[in-house]
Amino acid sequence: MLGKEKLTRLGAVFIVLLALIMIFLVLDSEPPVPTGEQEVKIYFADEDAIYLKPETRVVPGDDFYYEVLEELLAGPEEGDLVATIPEDTEILAIEIDDEVARLDFNSALRDNHPGGSSGERMTVYSIVNTMTGLPGIEEVYFLIEGEDLKTLAGHLDLTLNYTYNYDIVEEEN
Repeated sequence: MLGKEKLTRLGAVFIVLLALIMIFLVLDSEPPVPTGEQEVKIYFADEDAIYLKPETRVVPGDDFYYEVLEELLAGPEEGDLVATIPEDTEILAIEIDDEVARLDFNSALRDNHPGGSSGERMTVYSIVNTMTGLPGIEEVYFLIEGEDLKTLAGHLDLTLNYTYNYDIVEEEN
């Protein structure tokens, strides 16, 4: 028969183990993907290709991350903004693991890109800032047709994960 002191210690150990399991489950869980209609910011280039400016859009939320990228591919609605994604670009896959979005595009993203360091910077960061502005994504990694992408137009190293770039966003009035 266990004494009162041993039962108290055993109960305390059990409570500590239960607390550790709960903490592990909370820390290990991925944030839920938003569903239902959502308002999001989509980033496009300004006319001089120096800054990105957000345009607010509403997505239905049926396939949230895909819908957001589709809005970016569709281009801006405001007249003072410029599209950043080359024509015929398609999203092949979106995988999110540990807050890193692995975005797989067709080859048009690279092959139809107009080039130039500013153009490449606008394309990359319009995607990165749009996606990292969403819940559950802190970094973006680029793929083309399932393969790692070294660069888009020869200026940025796309073998790295990219995070939100505050310096490239034009201040809102």
